[in-house]
Amino acid sequence: TVKLFPSIKFSIIKILKELKTDDALSSTTINMLILQIIGQLKGGKFGNAAPIWIKQLHSLLNDCWNETISLNALSKTLDISPITISKYFPAYFNCTLGEYMRELKIDRAVDLIKNTKLSLTEIAYTCGFADQSHFIRTFKQQTGLLPKQYQRLYAC
Repeated sequence: TVKLFPSIKFSIIKILKELKTDDALSSTTINMLILQIIGQLKGGKFGNAAPIWIKQLHSLLNDCWNETISLNALSKTLDISPITISKYFPAYFNCTLGEYMRELKIDRAVDLIKNTKLSLTEIAYTCGFADQSHFIRTFKQQTGLLPKQYQRLYAC
């Protein structure tokens, strides 16, 4: 199975939202989102030229998605300079480390909303958010929807 990056999944969620909105701007927005996805896929996310440590970093971050990991800890684990990680992370992940970790948390929240009966408050805490308002704000930022809107969208 191909594991999509959270940012690509979130773009797909935004496309679904636009399909439901279906107004004069929807077509243009959907076209832009599709081009954004293509750009992300072409951006070299772990293409053949990616160093092995990038793939290891990806695995490590996905395995420790609910932990707070410092740049120094990543550096020691991967035996790569923090400067090297900082320099190349945006090139391969198309975002900062903090943004990527938030994407992973929201990606897990999306899965929990789809596959469990947990309340949004329980999902917020399960995904490591300090409170529900922080969860709601971050979810909206990543997906373009409030968690409740996504829940309704998925229920249809």
